[in-house]
Amino acid sequence: MNLRSLRYFVTIVELSGISRAARALHIAQPALTQHVAALEEKLKVQLLLRTVNGVVPTDAGMALYRNARQILRQIDQTVLEVQAQGDQPRGKVSIGMPTAVAYVLTVPLLGEIRRRYPEIELHIIENMSGILLELLSSGRLDMSFLYDGGRQAALKSFKATKVLDEELVYVSAAKEVVPSVSLQDLVDVDWVLPAAPGGTRQIIDTGFARLGRTPRVVAELSSAKALKGAILSGYGASILPPAIIMEDVARGEMRAASFTDVDLSRPLSLCVPANVPLSPAGQRVHDTAVEVVQMLIDPRVWPTVD
Repeated sequence: MNLRSLRYFVTIVELSGISRAARALHIAQPALTQHVAALEEKLKVQLLLRTVNGVVPTDAGMALYRNARQILRQIDQTVLEVQAQGDQPRGKVSIGMPTAVAYVLTVPLLGEIRRRYPEIELHIIENMSGILLELLSSGRLDMSFLYDGGRQAALKSFKATKVLDEELVYVSAAKEVVPSVSLQDLVDVDWVLPAAPGGTRQIIDTGFARLGRTPRVVAELSSAKALKGAILSGYGASILPPAIIMEDVARGEMRAASFTDVDLSRPLSLCVPANVPLSPAGQRVHDTAVEVVQMLIDPRVWPTVD
């Protein structure tokens, strides 16, 4: 095996097709097919299955993909670390953010990285926590913010740095300002809730269960934009991370209130793979991200239970 073949194979798996990978890599498709055949001959296993929609890895192919990603990442990081000695840290760094985190952190973090480390190219990927966990596990992210301790640091596969405990709040389009509410007393409320089985919804369902309540759910929505639109249209109230509705609250369009009878909080951690050290640029981004989060903790910007 050689590094070129491994890079080609990783690209094929990620694009789910040899022809798509050939176009992305700017090489002829027959040459790319020969590289795959050489890998299969060397390893004595079939690595890819052809389907009508492209190719998918076999179990052996997925094992090769996971390890090849780690090998290639370590090589790239070694090159960057050598180049960074005695100079400004440089290179690409990818960081994942759940939607609620991206709402408040993206612009401040980008600004700090540009100011402190102009040679670092920052890639911010916003998605649901479950998808970010998969991307981090497969080596496609250098680091990611994850809730619930990174799901217990993904059974010790990650190192997690806890940055805060975030409180979920009651959100409505009501005009009266109410600083706190009792979930038990919200008997007649129509609820527009984040869709299951996400982490936010799990916390909400657990809170209702502890009080012996079954919420009257009129809609489940996966998009933060859709949730806010449904609330503003009067279809119901919701329970959301405060960071995504603080601007609406400041404009007087929404009201947010803490719960007095149930704890709906979740820890947020910045997670990195335990077995792959960060590059110098990656370490700078990690440390800066933790610092910026602490700077943003404020009742009007990023309310927490800390």
